Order: sequence, then C-alpha cells, then structure tokens
Amino acid sequence: MNFLADFESSFQTYLTSFTPVSEGQVPLTFFEFARNELRKKSINIFSNEEHQTMIARFKGESGTADVNDPVVRNSRSIIYDLKTHATLMIAPNKSFEYEDFKTNHPTMEGVTVEDFPLGPMINVYYHPTKECWQMATRSYVGANNSFRSTKSFRVFFEEALFKTTGLTFQEFTSGFQKNHTFSFVLMHPEYFDVTRYAEPSLVIVEVRDRDYNHGLVPLEDVECFTNSAGWKIKYPKRHTFATWDALEEFIKTQPSQEQGLILRFENERSKIRNPEFIRAQKLLGNHTKMIDIFAENLLNHTVQDFLEIFPEKVNEFHHFSEIYRKMITQTHSHYIAHHTRPVDQKILFSEIPRPLQTAVFNIHKQYMESGTTRETRRQVKPNVVENYFKNLTAVELGNVMSYWDNYLKQNPEQPVQTQKRVFKPRLVTQ
Repeated sequence: MNFLADFESSFQTYLTSFTPVSEGQVPLTFFEFARNELRKKSINIFSNEEHQTMIARFKGESGTADVNDPVVRNSRSIIYDLKTHATLMIAPNKSFEYEDFKTNHPTMEGVTVEDFPLGPMINVYYHPTKECWQMATRSYVGANNSFRSTKSFRVFFEEALFKTTGLTFQEFTSGFQKNHTFSFVLMHPEYFDVTRYAEPSLVIVEVRDRDYNHGLVPLEDVECFTNSAGWKIKYPKRHTFATWDALEEFIKTQPSQEQGLILRFENERSKIRNPEFIRAQKLLGNHTKMIDIFAENLLNHTVQDFLEIFPEKVNEFHHFSEIYRKMITQTHSHYIAHHTRPVDQKILFSEIPRPLQTAVFNIHKQYMESGTTRETRRQVKPNVVENYFKNLTAVELGNVMSYWDNYLKQNPEQPVQTQKRVFKPRLVTQ
C-alpha cells in the first residue's frame, strides 16, 4: 500500500515535459505534485519537516466518497515518510455505509461485530528514517494538538499509558516489532465527550504489519502479548448476532453513552451508531469551549435536554445562565442610559462596559432602521435586547459572554450612573 509511489512515474513524466509559461517558473516538487493529485480525490496532505512525515486525510463529503478507491478508503488518516514516500501508518480505514455493507453481506457469516469505543484515536508507528517511534492523532503527527482541554493528546496518551502499563512511551514501544503499527482509542476522564470515563485507559482497536502490505494482525495475538506483560490495555468486546435484525434491535437498547458497533469483514469496515448517542452528540456539538456549547443549546432551546444527559455540567450551565441574564439586563440599562436620557443625564458611550458596546451600537442601529420617525420606530425593551443576542451565532454569543464574564470578575457590578453632568459655557474672546 505504497500509494505515493503510484505518483512517481507520473511525476517523472511531468518533469520531463515541464515547460515554463512565465519567467522564473520552476517545476513542482514531488510533494506539491502529489498534493494536487490527491486533492482530485478530496484528500488533503500536509508535510511536517520536524517529524519528516506527510499526513493525508479525506476531507470530502462522506456520501460522495468512493470507498472502493483504496487511496480514498485508506486516507481516513495515513502517514508517509517525507523523504522516501513510503507508507508508515494506516489508521482504521474509512467505513462503508451500513446499508451498503449489509447488502454486500446479506447473512452475517464471516462478519465480526465489536464495541465502538469513543475517544480520540492515537496512532503509533516506527519511523525508519528518523529511527524512532512516533505517535499521531488522525490530523497531527506528534499528537501535540488539543480539544476541549489545555492538555495535549500526547499528554493524555502518556498518562493513560503509564496508568495501564507503568511505562513511558519509549519503554512501552521498545518491546514491539518495528514493522507493526498500532491504533489506540484514548479514554481519559479529563477529556470531555459523550462517553465519560472514571480513569485513564487505552483500547487497541487495530494492529497492522507493514511487511505484509499493512495487513491486519489478529488482535488475539497482540492481546496474549500484552496480557503476559501484565498490562491493563483493553480490546474491543466481541458480539455475536444471528441476523441483522437482531443487531439492530440490540442497538436500540444501548444507553446514550454507547456509540454503537463496528462491523468487519476481512479488510472491509462499517459501523452502526446508537440513535441516543447521535442525539447526545448533537447536543454536545463540535465546540471546543463549554460556554459555546451552552450558547448553542440556549439558541436551540435544548439546555434542559443537554443537562439530562450531562448532569455534571449543571453548575457550570447555571453560571452561564446568570451571565446571560445579567448581560441582557445591563445591555438594556446602558442602552437606556446612553440613548434615551436627557442630555445632562446621559452616560458617555465610553462609559458603557466594553463587552456591551457593540451590542448597544447595533441595537440602536436596528432601532433607527425600524422606522422613519421616533413614533414609528420599535421601542427598545429587554426582549428586543434578548432577541439581538439570540440572533448571533453560538460562537459569537459565546465570545460576548466570555468577554462579559471576565469583565464582571475584574469589575464588581455597579449600577448605571444617573448623576447629572455639568456643562460649562465656552468663553469667547474678542
């Protein structure tokens, strides 16, 4: 499965036929050439000089993916050597649509069914050019990226690894054959997702052998090795169903924290998700900050639904709700104080708290555009202010709330000032 090697001959043909169309134009590098070819298949590829790798991922719409194309199917996440272009790591490949998979296998003969553990995927492989073991998420070699946490996935993985084996990453990988690659699902209590875990742990979901065209290694063999070493690494639980109907009925009984099931037939892979999990995942969304998650559910009127599934967030959401209510009240109060009071009692625009200034400005703009005279314009009441905020996107609303929350922490809440301003007449000299 050395996919980039397929471009070598085309690249050489390109080089020999290259004719500059403008002064100073130079031919593409191999990486640029391969990147352009892969984009035709909706695959993005990125180089990493530090780790001497290229990582490719399919970025098209799932429904439009040609999973029969081995390049597409294996580019859910695939890592290449930057110098030799050899394939170093193939993560679990892109899955076939469930209904297509079921049509191709009308009986369940030969189909294996296993748990679908939820968590970030960490891929581990040996880099021959760098002469070291490396780890990567599906998007970043080095796994130094993060999501909903200040800790990187690398730190999470090393913590889980030490918890389950008592070893560092270097000690752990020293016992493995360098031709083997490993895909783990990371489970960590500090990484917030639909499924929550009590302690850090790891699940090995796939092992491949580079010497045999990246073929799958039976997990039973790997499990025997890790068990004999005394490691507490987990493996997906297997299930047996006589029919597809029985499998689909089982899915309906899963709680919302269970993601569903993975289906395999030789090198084919598919999945069926639990409807309750999908609902919970939709409520959680793809935001990195909890205040944005609150904002999304506030705008969708699903805060209570969210808290039924994630009751541990009730205090945090209560805090966000208080911020939101104060933001509406204070925005309205400062709007009135700046725009509707007599001249000698108005507050200056600069006296409006910075987090609320944009809202006050835009709300007054809407007021001016709502009619041609003061009598025909819509009066700015608290519900008008709230509607303004509810017409923002979740991220916009979350940003304003974060800004306002920080402001309140630094500035104890003060009532809007009503003192009269003293205006002194300007002296004119003759």
